[in-house]
Amino acid sequence: MPLTALYHGVTSVEIGPNKGRRLPANHAFVVQLSREARGTRDSFRGRAEHVVSGHATHYETLDELLMFIQCVLARLREPDKADAGNEKA
Repeated sequence: MPLTALYHGVTSVEIGPNKGRRLPANHAFVVQLSREARGTRDSFRGRAEHVVSGHATHYETLDELLMFIQCVLARLREPDKADAGNEKA
């Protein structure tokens, strides 16, 4: 997964083997860490928001953050299943 680094607020540079690879907008999330967060499993708190839908949550652990992301992505797949079922009818 490519990372984008911001240097002094001037420019962004993609880092990683997939430079220039387009990522789907409906898989974009904003993850905000609390002031106390140190990036360790014991201090992983903050807020996450799915950019396209606006669904958001506060999380207290990395597991809660990952569960939120998994639930949102699972909801995105649900219409595909419904559409596939309608095509067979």
